[in-house]
Amino acid sequence: MTKPNAQRRRAWLGACCVLLAASCTPEPPGPPNVLLVTIDTLRADRLGCYGHERDTSPNLDRLAAEATLYETAISPSSWTLPAHASMLTGLFPSQHGVEKSTLALPDSAETLAERFAAAGYETFAAVSHVYLSRRWYFDQGFEVFDDSVAEGSPHRPVARLVVDSALEWLGARKADRPFFAWVHIFDPHWDYAPPAPYDRKYDPDYDGPMSGRYKSLKPYIRAISPGPPPPLADRDLEHLLALYDGEIAYSDAEVGRLFESLRKNGQWSDTVVAVASDHGEEFMEHGSLEGHQWTLFDEVVHVPLIVKAAGKTEAARVERVVSTVMLPGTLLDLAGVEHSLGTLADNQNDPDPAALLHLVVRGSERTIGLRTADYKLLRGPDPFQLRFYRDPGSSGEKEDVKLIDREQFIATLRRLDEMLAGHRLIPGTGRPRQSLDRHTAEKLRSLGYTD
Repeated sequence: MTKPNAQRRRAWLGACCVLLAASCTPEPPGPPNVLLVTIDTLRADRLGCYGHERDTSPNLDRLAAEATLYETAISPSSWTLPAHASMLTGLFPSQHGVEKSTLALPDSAETLAERFAAAGYETFAAVSHVYLSRRWYFDQGFEVFDDSVAEGSPHRPVARLVVDSALEWLGARKADRPFFAWVHIFDPHWDYAPPAPYDRKYDPDYDGPMSGRYKSLKPYIRAISPGPPPPLADRDLEHLLALYDGEIAYSDAEVGRLFESLRKNGQWSDTVVAVASDHGEEFMEHGSLEGHQWTLFDEVVHVPLIVKAAGKTEAARVERVVSTVMLPGTLLDLAGVEHSLGTLADNQNDPDPAALLHLVVRGSERTIGLRTADYKLLRGPDPFQLRFYRDPGSSGEKEDVKLIDREQFIATLRRLDEMLAGHRLIPGTGRPRQSLDRHTAEKLRSLGYTD
């Protein structure tokens, strides 16, 4: 017969073993945080991790060393409003309908913030372009939405203000829920006037007329100049690119400050981080200083895209063509949130992946395009405005080859129609933006933005 004390001792030891085993069993990781950084008007080829010779992007290069870099990421449009609407919803412009500055994000367009909020995430945004403000309903799904910085851009440096806003929110929040944060930095957009020391970082000895301010750029912007833009002197163009690189270096330094805060707080490894741009810019490659919102050449649609998964440090480079429209589905995937959107991995088995392009200018003139690894097809509003370029990433898109590569041209045109055939506008498209105050309306009009 077992003595009562021995029974109690055995039970106590058994309980200790259960507790010890439980304490040794690792807790399953919770949902990761998600940080999306979009940097306006950022060409992929001006970053070190994409081959640029200047040290414009040490912090983004460091991110790329532990992330997946997409070498041929294509934006679905060449200006801020439709491109960001796609990156926040996973829909093409031909689905969300936000293709004019008078139109806002439809209420039926479920945003990343709304999807993450429904999954229990805290949501935050700090944006620096008026197009991404609450006037265009980009605040959908965000608990905290700071668009105060947008009032001052593009005529003052804003990256530090945006990052300060994000750091203040991160420092004040309770860590009982994962977060989704969107940080938008406008600085690489003109005016090309970075703060010191970035204003003289790459061309300190220049003493010419090109200031980088909008007034000095206007004569060379085809869309607003009274006639064909005049030639731009090589030395002036060289300085303009140095100022643009200075803007990128300044933006990179501020993004690095945000990244470093996550590292110091022990959140870096638990955070999905994505960096992308809405569009690039032309610097006289096609005879003008501004191609964004007016053309669909690679200078304005080939953008950087870098994605780091939580808990991963392996670097990878993906050569195939992808669309930034697939970024929302990818972020939801990496966070374990259910969705039905396309992802960046969806086309990995496609022998010839393609990215759709959309642009509406001058009221209703529409250009639709298709970008593959080897070709780009552009179809303008006039049936005769069909252009077909070979090797768009390296040829400069100067020679129309539709009569030379006729079979490929016909096949690509057919493929474009097939892809567009499945697109339908979601309910509620055509939603007008909120009314603009006089100051904002005049500023946008003076910069050639409004219809």
